[in-house]
Amino acid sequence: MTLRSRFIPLIPAALLSLAACNDDTAMSGASADASTTGGISVSATSADPPTGEPTSSGPAGPEVTRVVYSRLDPLYRTTALRGVELVDGAPQPPQTLLAAPPGGSLQSMIDTLDRPRWLPYTVSGPDPAHLWLVESTTFAVHEPPVPPGSAFGPARLDARGTGVILPAAAGAEQAPFMVCTIAEDGACHLHELDPSLPPDVLLDDVRELSASRGWVVYTTRPAVGDGFDVHLAALDSLDLPLLLASFPAATTLRTALAPDDRAIYFDVTGPQSLEHVAVDLDADVPGPPVALHPPLVGPELASTWAPDMSALLLFSGADEFGDLHLVEIDGATAGPMQPIHAGAPGHAYHSPRAVAHVSADGARILYFSDHETPGTTQLYLVDRAAPGKPPKRLNGPLAPGERVRSGAFLRDPGHAVYFAHTPTEPARARLVRTTLDGSANEQTLSPPIFDAMIDSVKESADGSRLVYSARGVDDGWVLHYVDLTDPDLASNPLDDLAPIPELLWSDFSASGRQFFVSLGEADAQAQNPLGVAMIPLDPLADAVLLSDPDERGFFVHVAPSN
Repeated sequence: MTLRSRFIPLIPAALLSLAACNDDTAMSGASADASTTGGISVSATSADPPTGEPTSSGPAGPEVTRVVYSRLDPLYRTTALRGVELVDGAPQPPQTLLAAPPGGSLQSMIDTLDRPRWLPYTVSGPDPAHLWLVESTTFAVHEPPVPPGSAFGPARLDARGTGVILPAAAGAEQAPFMVCTIAEDGACHLHELDPSLPPDVLLDDVRELSASRGWVVYTTRPAVGDGFDVHLAALDSLDLPLLLASFPAATTLRTALAPDDRAIYFDVTGPQSLEHVAVDLDADVPGPPVALHPPLVGPELASTWAPDMSALLLFSGADEFGDLHLVEIDGATAGPMQPIHAGAPGHAYHSPRAVAHVSADGARILYFSDHETPGTTQLYLVDRAAPGKPPKRLNGPLAPGERVRSGAFLRDPGHAVYFAHTPTEPARARLVRTTLDGSANEQTLSPPIFDAMIDSVKESADGSRLVYSARGVDDGWVLHYVDLTDPDLASNPLDDLAPIPELLWSDFSASGRQFFVSLGEADAQAQNPLGVAMIPLDPLADAVLLSDPDERGFFVHVAPSN
């Protein structure tokens, strides 16, 4: 079935529990997938986790891709999870994997991890409480037992995708959290986190779980005012927590575990201040909090971690321009702050998307600066192995008034992409692939785009394909497909989906041969159904509706594969 439809322009409040991640509980060096005007988010389909049943049966069998989506009622409540199998690209009829009890709706926060194997869900509304673990790789549904009288809010995965965090239902702020780690067979034994707290102290959130070490990190906060206390407890003795750190002046706190669980990091934000603190977890008794750099103070502060958390990038400035520093990180040990931008201070540009970008191997850094021509931002590369070497400018000559607004590394280790924009009338935009050797040997990937902005760029797992979006002032979004193996690098607008009023979600299949979108009508009052569609890319063909024509399909999840 050929489909001509549009994306829904907004997410109703009832859907926020499905689509929003808790900003205070995740700290990542990777760019987010959500669209941001004026900045590229190059999102590659991540390397799939090593667990789970393969989506593909191998060279001798058919290629099977599994997709899970939510079915919504007219009030935008999730009434069911539906699954679709694509066998060698051919979609099979959708099947119901999990249905909400009568009068209830399914709830989850599962977009904090790319392609998790497990999708945790609870139910709002009727008693009793339930926890389900939907195995996206097999469509199997597991239901761990829950204590009688439980009342859960939306379930979420921990940062590793191997643990479940269950907050109390809305309005039960003093009720305990529950946590569990997921066994290979889907078993998940719940532990109740219910520390003895005075009336003026609240259990704030569960921040991290470590299945390998068998402990949990959680925070408490005063009922009135700012500040956080961070605690560590063993899963088998949650009533004996250890105070890791206190941040009495913090207004927000983000946390992240080192990849090897050697340390835990805290991104501490106060009124016009930013600092990063580490606690060494490698000793028998965790060490005291250690500052990773002198506190930053100013009106505009930001930071980005390297993907392997071996370095921290710090920005301080005002009105999008300032200074960029690098701090080398080894567990709970940090090196000095090193300025990495060239030229006079104050010329590093903080893009709408990110402070800077660090390559997947952590060896190189992309950043933006106007030090050559004030007001004209360009793209530069720094090699971490040669800190004294001047940065390379990667973009070629710019047109009068044109400036580089954002950029990112591609999976191909020799290339990056950047978005150049001319804001003067008529506004122009272009997407360019450039080499990392400093030769400015570049190729324009987009056709001439007028009165529009280029935003989200999705890259397939093998780096062979790109889909990017361009948004006009009045015409909404248009998706464009580029086959990077094509010598001509032709950009193909996906016209059967254009124009899209609002771009909500999209992703490649693991093989890169299909592209999936969640779409709906511009007018939320029109009662036209949302839909889930697949765009064949090999060969390129019209979009095919995966969800039933009469159902509201939303929040698509593509299962991982080995």
